[in-house]
Amino acid sequence: MGAVVTEMGSNQYRIFVFGGAQDESGETCYRSCLFLDLGEENEALQWVEVEAQLSCPTSFTRACLVNSTEAIICGGHDGIKWLGKCEYFDLGTLTFSPAPDLAQPRAGHCLVFYLGFIIALGGYSGSTYLAACERLDLGEAKWASFPKLINGRSAFGAVVLDSKIYVAGFKRSIEIFDGYMYLNGCGNWPPGGVLIFSLADPDNPQFLGEYQPEYVHDSYVRHDTIFAAAIYSGGGLDIGDLTIKT
Repeated sequence: MGAVVTEMGSNQYRIFVFGGAQDESGETCYRSCLFLDLGEENEALQWVEVEAQLSCPTSFTRACLVNSTEAIICGGHDGIKWLGKCEYFDLGTLTFSPAPDLAQPRAGHCLVFYLGFIIALGGYSGSTYLAACERLDLGEAKWASFPKLINGRSAFGAVVLDSKIYVAGFKRSIEIFDGYMYLNGCGNWPPGGVLIFSLADPDNPQFLGEYQPEYVHDSYVRHDTIFAAAIYSGGGLDIGDLTIKT
């Protein structure tokens, strides 16, 4: 239920989680930010809580990298109302600063960096699954309109590849790494783990195999290792070997 960004640098491999909720009801939300340093080449991986916090408790928020040193966190739900609140997060100083608010409060949307813009796609407004999208020019102080999705949707996956935005599913998420796409939370393939596709032809992804220990709602892949979030199914963080993908 929290927002996730991944920092990959010459000597930094960190996963950041912003906000979230105590359970699926979303009534008790968090302001905290955690990170996991994957650059620590050992098996004793441990989440660390950042001293700085979000300006308000938030679940179903979304985040993406603005550049190599900064992320933006947008929208969500505080347990009572739907939010348009946005904040920048400095990956070096681990501090937050204000960012322009969304024009349309939304949660469960997608957030991507596309051709120099931050794009907010779809989501849920409290009464409607949104097709409406908006963009933030980093040189401007407000969000502007962006072409709508064909259908309203929430809790889905979106990625940028070869100057195109790919959107997939409803209540699904996507991870792309090194020419492969990992589609998380696929309920039609019980128990709802991860489907693996080759992107040798990005317009026609080829199904290769699956990672199905339990339900996975988000994942991060580094080389041939998958870090799979299986919190909803009670599994916590799964770490699996994807050397063989078929």
